[in-house]
Amino acid sequence: MDRCYFVNTFDLGVLNKSDSGLILENGDYMLLDEVGNQYEVHLCDANLYGSIDSYKYLSGEISFKSETNDIYEAKFIKWVDKI
Repeated sequence: MDRCYFVNTFDLGVLNKSDSGLILENGDYMLLDEVGNQYEVHLCDANLYGSIDSYKYLSGEISFKSETNDIYEAKFIKWVDKI
């Protein structure tokens, strides 16, 4: 049986403000709302993963999905390392 999801899409920019490179490979982006609900990535431009040299900027489109329309209230995106 097919499922329907609510999808929220953002234009995301990632700026590495450190003096060393940053690697975005061993984790994923997470969308959060103000009460702590978390939403998983649905689709993401491939250039938002990988390495970023110091003081460089990456940008792309990223989408998150949910079974409820509460996702439309979520506005905070963070990187979460996998353990």
